[in-house]
Amino acid sequence: MIPVPDLDTIAFDALVEEGRALIPRYAPGWTDHNLHDPGITLLDLLAWVIDQQIYRIGFVGDPHLRAFAALLGVHPEPAKPARGLLWPAAGPPVREQTMPAGTRASPAHQPELVFTTCAKVRLSPATIDTMTARSAGKTKRVRADSSGSIRLDAATDSLELDLQRPLFDDAAGEARLALGLEFAGALPDLGSHAAPAILFDYRTSDGAWHRADSRWIDGSARRSGVALIDVAAAHDIAALRLGFAASPVRTLPTRLAFNVLPVAQIESLAGIALGTAPGLPDLELSLGAGAIPAVQNVRNPLRISTREPGGNVAWRRVHDLGLSNPQDSDYIFDEARAVIRFGNAVNGRIPPAGIQINRAALDITAGAQGNLVAGLAWRVHGVSDDSAWKNLEAIAGGCDAWDRDTLLTALRRRSRARSAMLGDSELRSAAANLQGFGLDRAEVLPRFLPTLPTRSVPGARTLLLHPGNGVDGSDAWVDAIEARLAPRRVLGERLSVAAAEPVTIAVAADLLIASGSDAPSIEESVRAVLQARLSASRKSPEIDPWPSGRSVTIGEIEALVAGVEGVVAVPRLRLGGRGDPPEQVSIPLERVEVAVAGTIDLTLRVEA
Repeated sequence: MIPVPDLDTIAFDALVEEGRALIPRYAPGWTDHNLHDPGITLLDLLAWVIDQQIYRIGFVGDPHLRAFAALLGVHPEPAKPARGLLWPAAGPPVREQTMPAGTRASPAHQPELVFTTCAKVRLSPATIDTMTARSAGKTKRVRADSSGSIRLDAATDSLELDLQRPLFDDAAGEARLALGLEFAGALPDLGSHAAPAILFDYRTSDGAWHRADSRWIDGSARRSGVALIDVAAAHDIAALRLGFAASPVRTLPTRLAFNVLPVAQIESLAGIALGTAPGLPDLELSLGAGAIPAVQNVRNPLRISTREPGGNVAWRRVHDLGLSNPQDSDYIFDEARAVIRFGNAVNGRIPPAGIQINRAALDITAGAQGNLVAGLAWRVHGVSDDSAWKNLEAIAGGCDAWDRDTLLTALRRRSRARSAMLGDSELRSAAANLQGFGLDRAEVLPRFLPTLPTRSVPGARTLLLHPGNGVDGSDAWVDAIEARLAPRRVLGERLSVAAAEPVTIAVAADLLIASGSDAPSIEESVRAVLQARLSASRKSPEIDPWPSGRSVTIGEIEALVAGVEGVVAVPRLRLGGRGDPPEQVSIPLERVEVAVAGTIDLTLRVEA
């Protein structure tokens, strides 16, 4: 709990007494100060209103905390389900059958804790007979023990699995095989890509090998996973081949098995009627003890509806009913209590009296309660009792929805670790250290906002970005840089990020050069100086680019050109901006505009 100081410690009783004490001064004719007097009743009412206002001004609730946390880039996280892999225990082969996604599974010691499978797979009755490991032209025969463990003592380019019986007996359609792999070391972060660049092939009775598509799901400890391999469900598939040559995995597989099931602690609840609306404000209804909507692999998020005379009405979940209009069909959901609350006809509408309130099908998770130790026995619904699974690694990753204390802990951690861009130099440095954006340089414009270009705005800054060569400075480019810098912004600061807008400057000049000098060399030097100075990026270590927002004048350009060795005088010089011919003496620039060299027309005359 954040200690919030009381803005005013005066209480209701003190307000009443203070008001009663002022009666003789301002209303001497008022002599009855007892509770039955209507004036005292009115005084009590006013004191109550003031007391409520003082309370509301000093109150910091959950909506305020979420808003403060968002300023620091901290957002409460909902519950996440625990995940893991179930490996077949040693025993008779399973019966061939299709297992749809969402099949229920439970640990034997805790059957009320429901898990569901994450993918549709076809259970195979096949077992591995022998394996052939090939590497650099060498072949080695490997046998697996009853648990599927194998021993490879050298790098392996491919591993061929010979089966004791066909992969599938049913030849109808296609099937997805679940092949579990355990490695000697941690796998790289593969995300949801295909199995760690492992190539899967299967061999048919004609001796031909066929490439199979695959998808990879990581295990909880990142040392194992399951490859979901799509194969033709033909009865003559008698061998599989795993190719490791192009894989980023640098560790050897130590175990493999068919029918490894990826599971998540998600339980699907059928849609139900929550109750009948009594027509009262601030109605609360329970979704059931401990029901917390899951956020990963959610097929049916929380949906509330009512069937009303005008048709079925879908209600919208919001975080704060204080922002809802009286006619809005909004509700809030309290994850901690698993309760939904409706409006009061001022902030959100009231469900009409007599209307049934329904909840659609919902996926829930027990959060951290789903984390389990390794080595437990499991039962999978719809599979024969003589088949069982074990989780060789811990079932992990489950966490509860953030409560108030968790949010405060995250806020404190972020505030201690946060390096804010306080000064202009820190803002420039933060931009300069960004990698991969093609940023040439950046400058800070204090008290400037692009939306108010003619006004000086206290407390505002604009970071003006100068894209490098080949970078277009588009809105998407600016947005990407702004998003990268956002976590370090000063809270409450009006910081804008904008790309510099180039303005082409044409230069026409007559130059008087010294007798006997090299005219082509002098012309080349003058052009180089003008292009370095009239540039959005730094092209020369000795010459700074033209400052953004500063008008380009012939006086400064003349001085620049006259400083070139061999130039005696500049009898005539004119400028042109934004495509105009060079007939001007000054080109004004807006604050975010930068001058870049356009056409440079030079006429050289040798001094007599």
